[in-house]
This record gives sequence, C-alpha cells and structure tokens, in this order.
Amino acid sequence: MDANIAQLAHETKDLLAPVLPYLLPAAAEAGKAALKKTGEKISELTWNKAEKVWNKLWPKIENKPAALEAAEDLARMPDDTDAQGAFSLQLKKMFAEDQELARGVAEFFVDSSIHITASGERSVAANNVSNSIINTGDHEGR
Repeated sequence: MDANIAQLAHETKDLLAPVLPYLLPAAAEAGKAALKKTGEKISELTWNKAEKVWNKLWPKIENKPAALEAAEDLARMPDDTDAQGAFSLQLKKMFAEDQELARGVAEFFVDSSIHITASGERSVAANNVSNSIINTGDHEGR
C-alpha cells in the first residue's frame, strides 16, 4: 500500500477520532449542540475541517458496511487502538480504491502557510523529517 495513502489515512483518523461521535448522522445534530455546550477543547477551525473531511468521506463510508462499523466503533471508543487501527485500515482501502477521494481529502491537510527555502551551498530544505540522514554529497569532512 502506498505510503502516502497510509499517512493520509492516519492523519484523517487523527482528525476525526475526537469528533466522530458528533459527526455520525444518528447523533450529528445533537452532537453539534453538545460539543458547543460542553466546551470541548476542539477549536472551531478543527471542527470545520473535520466536518468538511467527513462530508467527503460519508457517502463512501455509509455504503461500505465494514467502514461504517469501524467508524461507529471509533466513535464509541476513540482512545481504543484497535478501533483506531480498524478505521485507518478502512480509510486506506477507500483511498486506494478511489484516488479522487484520496486527493480530495488530502487537500484538507495541505498547510499553505508552510514555505521552505533552501539557500546557499549544500543547503537542504525539508518539512516533517525525522530519524533521517540528509546527505548533501560532501564527504570531504567539512
């Protein structure tokens, strides 16, 4: 499975897990009111993003019983790693089957405020790099 699809599924699951109980149709309207009343620590920006991502995913999820069950399980148990894994797996499958859906969802995770510039001899520009070796080609001990 493509690493980008796996990363997209992971990011999507992380975004949706805390708000999924409020997004599932059976509880959506009551959930929105409860979310505002209880003062959940979910920003308006996060809520809006999650709602837009969910609206893209929902038509696929509601027509795929395994994905719907995974979403319902995650809504009931957002901290359960098995529920998270099952939902991520269903997202990966949906994204692999529908590249247009994957591109549409991925657009919500692009941060246009990030600008990276490499300037100067042997400079490196990167975003989200960890546990990596970056080689500029200079092996002379400089």
